[in-house]
Amino acid sequence: PSLSAALVLESLSLNQLESVEGMSKCYDAIVAAGTAILDAELDGGATSADGTAVTPAGSASKFSFVSGSAGQSASKKKPTKSEIMAALAPVLITTLEQPAGEVVLALANLRRMCGTRRYQRRFVQRVAPSLIRPPGGAMWCLRHQRDMEAILASAEMMFEMAHEIFSAGWHESGKQILADSVRAGALMAAAEQLKNLSSPQSSDSLITGLSGARLHGRGNALKKGTAPSEGVEPLAEWEVLAVDVEIRSSINNLFSKDWSRQIT
Repeated sequence: PSLSAALVLESLSLNQLESVEGMSKCYDAIVAAGTAILDAELDGGATSADGTAVTPAGSASKFSFVSGSAGQSASKKKPTKSEIMAALAPVLITTLEQPAGEVVLALANLRRMCGTRRYQRRFVQRVAPSLIRPPGGAMWCLRHQRDMEAILASAEMMFEMAHEIFSAGWHESGKQILADSVRAGALMAAAEQLKNLSSPQSSDSLITGLSGARLHGRGNALKKGTAPSEGVEPLAEWEVLAVDVEIRSSINNLFSKDWSRQIT
């Protein structure tokens, strides 16, 4: 067993850049998740094995002036482990490659083989520094040491919920999320570009070629160099779409027109 453990640690530290492919890109998110866990535990006190909060001794008398409703509202604002993991899971499944997810699953299975919570914690303390390392930094560098407490908390949560995160089809789900995000980003960029047509800084050559009294008035104001009145509102969504349709039809007319015929 000791030789197997040494081989696991050696395989994780073999690559100086990152332990498994894509793990260094998740470093900031993992540290942020671990910090959130530590903050929640610090604010909420200790937690028993069944997940119920345990109030430290003397805290009830110290904070007895706080009303019950205020305490309940404050506790509702604290994220739970499931909420933190729900925020971290999309980062993991969209960044890690298929072999990297299998490595995390294998480490989670090894952790389950540890008989007690104490040995499970020691397993995390041995494996997590080699598994989660800062991008472009050496193991146990100053940044790594500073973030180690958050790394251990986040790694323990990852191993506990590894089978839920890296369930069947997780890699395909990550690819689908990436494709949807890229598509959404392209649509947002196109919409922003169209909305910029209604700004006063837009070129008057585009505006004067459009139909509609409102657009012609705006274009004439820009051509004369006068600033539009303050009461003029930006174009609505349907007007922006009408601008787009008009521009596309104008461009199509340029290519469809017969320019070989001479006009007398």
